Amino acid sequence: MRSKYKTPPPGSTPPLNPELNTLYNGLDENNKAVFIKVFKFLWGCVCPLSRFIGFSGVLHSFWAVDLLRDQSGLTTSQLSLLTFIYQATDKGKNYILVKSILAGPVVPHLATISKGQTITNLRRLGYLTCAHHIPATATLPRSYSRHCLFIRLSPSGVRLIEDIEKDLHNILMRTSLDELTGTTNKKA
Repeated sequence: MRSKYKTPPPGSTPPLNPELNTLYNGLDENNKAVFIKVFKFLWGCVCPLSRFIGFSGVLHSFWAVDLLRDQSGLTTSQLSLLTFIYQATDKGKNYILVKSILAGPVVPHLATISKGQTITNLRRLGYLTCAHHIPATATLPRSYSRHCLFIRLSPSGVRLIEDIEKDLHNILMRTSLDELTGTTNKKA
């Protein structure tokens, strides 16, 4: 059964690293088809559908994510952008083009100007670092634009996401243990 949800357009998810992208694009159509079959098989082994549906699925833990989001003082849009940037920048190690976020499907309910304002607010909170060029690419000329062209998570942004992940793990573990033992833990 096909999903009623659209697959995000190319460029909206974190890109393959250049070496893998070059290797894949160098394959003929038959080998690309084999690659895709092997990828889907491995994806099913590493991240089976059973982890996404049912009692222990991803949506089952949304209540805890929302609880932690609220405790962190973030809006849903801010958390969505931060988690996307965390993934797309390899935990804050790389930069991502701001325009790829503004034009991408992340937080689709926000207009481009609202996404830009959310990014600005996250920078003010100290969770994002802005660059007018990518420092590692000294061969590219520096942009003299007043606007931020590239962003990545700052160390405090990385720490925030990792703390939320740890807290989520602990809440779900405690909740599951409480259900199993029949006790109520008020620390959750």
